[in-house]
Amino acid sequence: MLADPGLGGTKAIPGVVRVVNRLTHNDDPRWMQLPDNAEEVGGLMFAYMASSPIPGALKEFISPDENEANMVFFYKGTTRPTPSTGWWPGRGGHQADRAGRARAAH
Repeated sequence: MLADPGLGGTKAIPGVVRVVNRLTHNDDPRWMQLPDNAEEVGGLMFAYMASSPIPGALKEFISPDENEANMVFFYKGTTRPTPSTGWWPGRGGHQADRAGRARAAH
């Protein structure tokens, strides 16, 4: 799906973690990467939530129980079909499988 020429961009938690990692290292572009372990990722997510003036800063990216993450795909035009963007399984939405095909959540 990321190789699709019609794809304009994505929004997901890995992008947020990369930016926070860079910002916590004096905005050095070499740190625009995901940390090697889950503890560091969790620390960066906590730093983002704690420094945000808006409560629930990660609500648009993760489920309330923090077991699932959401990824949004932005397409350049509206002339082609795009996968439905249901937020969480079990709520009547859809998910994309690894090949990028939309499938109903169960």
